[in-house]
Amino acid sequence: MSVKASTPALTVATRHYSSGLHDGEGSQRSSSNAVGGDNRIFGDVAERRSDRRGEGEAAELEGAGWDASPLPKSDPTAAGERAALDRRRRLFARCSELAGVVQEELRAEVARDMKDGVAAVPPLAPSGWRVLHTTGSSYFTMSRLKKGCYMDSRAGGGGAADGGDSPQAAADAVPRYRSVHDLITGGRPRLHSGNPDDVAAERREIWVLHRGRYTAAQDGQAASPQRSPAGDKSESPHGSGRRRDAVRYARSDVHITLFAPFRTLDLTLHNPRIDICEWTRFDVLIRKEPPKAKTAASSRSSSSPPTTLEGQQEVWDEGRCMFVRLACVNGELRVRSLQFVSHKLARALEEHAVFGKGEPLYLEMLRRLPMSVSFREPWQRRGGSPAESKGQSATVSAASPVNVFDAPESTPATPAATAPRTASSFDSAHVLTSQFDRSGEYARTFAYAGPYITELSKELREALSEYIMMDVGITNEVAEYVCQLQYFLEQEEYVGWLAQWGQLAETLKRTL
Repeated sequence: MSVKASTPALTVATRHYSSGLHDGEGSQRSSSNAVGGDNRIFGDVAERRSDRRGEGEAAELEGAGWDASPLPKSDPTAAGERAALDRRRRLFARCSELAGVVQEELRAEVARDMKDGVAAVPPLAPSGWRVLHTTGSSYFTMSRLKKGCYMDSRAGGGGAADGGDSPQAAADAVPRYRSVHDLITGGRPRLHSGNPDDVAAERREIWVLHRGRYTAAQDGQAASPQRSPAGDKSESPHGSGRRRDAVRYARSDVHITLFAPFRTLDLTLHNPRIDICEWTRFDVLIRKEPPKAKTAASSRSSSSPPTTLEGQQEVWDEGRCMFVRLACVNGELRVRSLQFVSHKLARALEEHAVFGKGEPLYLEMLRRLPMSVSFREPWQRRGGSPAESKGQSATVSAASPVNVFDAPESTPATPAATAPRTASSFDSAHVLTSQFDRSGEYARTFAYAGPYITELSKELREALSEYIMMDVGITNEVAEYVCQLQYFLEQEEYVGWLAQWGQLAETLKRTL
């Protein structure tokens, strides 16, 4: 019985325990379901509250929008006018400040130029030089002409062919050029004497100088026996007293042009270790032409044509010029470079620029150079008349005729193409030798500029300096005058530049 009774009890306990386990799981599940339900309920409530709050705020904003007045919008036109007015005010203030500064600087310049109550005056030009300065330009030029003459190689008392009373007679009697050998040895030309040995030596020197261009009569006179000094002179009806074997030759007209820009260089700005140095540079162009001063006295002196010196005719024909770059350093004249330019060189450069497709800038310079070209159409063709020819004759202004050469391909016929070739070569030479603008400076870079002067021998440098100073006439006095005039004219241009700024400021002030 007990065993039977215990079996149901265990069964009941087991059921209760199992039911308890099931009830615990159920309670946990029910609690989790309850929590999830609560979360969903709270979430729904929060969403409803947020929706109501959003609806309330929208209603408030909508009510405020209906009740309040609209905000004022910015006008772009008014803002632009205010900005423009501010800019005009700032510009007016700056113009007023600029005008005041310019006036103060002008007064300071006038005060610096005044000394003891007298305004500064330009320096006096050296004798024989003509100075030209264009207002507003940054350079000035100085020109000089040394007139040539026809003279005898052994002129005595009345040496020059243009008369012994000429002021140049005494200077022309002295040889113009001296060799490097004479410079080294200190040799001087021997004075003429009646010694037969001296006469023969002089005759040999002149034979070398003129490359043996003696006439048969002169050769016969050279082989004649000794003569006395009194018998060497011809009994001329004019009483000139010239020697019978004298050789007439021509001295060229030398045109000297000095170009001095306002370009001063202070070396201390580039290298502070250098002492104060005044460096001024200028250029000189030397051109020679056949002498034009052929007076009646020279025509009566001898009927024979004058003898041409070696290379002289070539210099005249080619228009060869010498371009010298000089510098004045602390009052000392220095040669920077020496260059030879000519019409032949200009022609070659122009042909290279046209056919060889050379430097386009040089070609553009030739095209922009104005030139008056006269051309006339022939009216002898059919249907032509003199009246039509008058209408066809005209003078036009065209560019430099760079297409006048025999080009390999056909070029369009233009009025400039009908110009003569001489005009074209003249224009190219003008561009090459012109020293008044940067185009000439650029064009001369195509030619050989010569060696470095410092690489030349001492004797050659001294001979070159003596030629420039003694024969050309560019002395230390001329160099000092160039420096002074550069400073004076640059001050004048600076004052004019300040005045232009002051006028601009005053004009803007009145406009504003």
